[in-house]
Amino acid sequence: MFLPTLGIAMSLTVSAVYLTYYSISEKLRDQLEKLNIQGILVMTFCLVFAFIGTEWAPRQPLGFYFLFLTALLLMVALVLIQYDKLRAGVLWTTASFALLILLIDLFFFANNRQLRIFYLPLLVELLIFGLGILVLLFRVPERWFNNKKFVQLYLTSSIFYTIFLINFLFEFHNILYYTIKANSNTLEDDEEWWHTKNIYNEN
Repeated sequence: MFLPTLGIAMSLTVSAVYLTYYSISEKLRDQLEKLNIQGILVMTFCLVFAFIGTEWAPRQPLGFYFLFLTALLLMVALVLIQYDKLRAGVLWTTASFALLILLIDLFFFANNRQLRIFYLPLLVELLIFGLGILVLLFRVPERWFNNKKFVQLYLTSSIFYTIFLINFLFEFHNILYYTIKANSNTLEDDEEWWHTKNIYNEN
């Protein structure tokens, strides 16, 4: 879990820096934008690496080959992302690789328990995150409140989308954690993703 946690933390930190300082100058904006995309790439490949490591561990040497391929693609992507003309291709390749890994696992390797612990909650969280994307695309609610300064400053679609995004990353982190525990046979039934625990009800 160290790699997914580190990847998410790095990406969110870089994104926060980008959103805070991008307006200072056009040159700084371009530099921070590249750094932000690199953070997203690192996070994505860290998540994929951890997923392959836990889901495909019994399937050697296939798991090892895909772990090596994941690390190699990350290094190549971090280099190629520096070129503006290749940026879209790098992002589409990264998304396609992550989707390919999920589809291979879903159709060939996943059992019923993994479907329940990983894919079902992932589907739910993707649907919720999709709602955030729709909010951003249709500029809800600021499109209806053009003359309301408070809404335009503090209740914009970008803010709501950011909340949806952080929620998705948090929940995906939890889902991956429970998946790793399940694959190591240390997961209890009351530890699964839909059970809520906090400091007030811990023993």
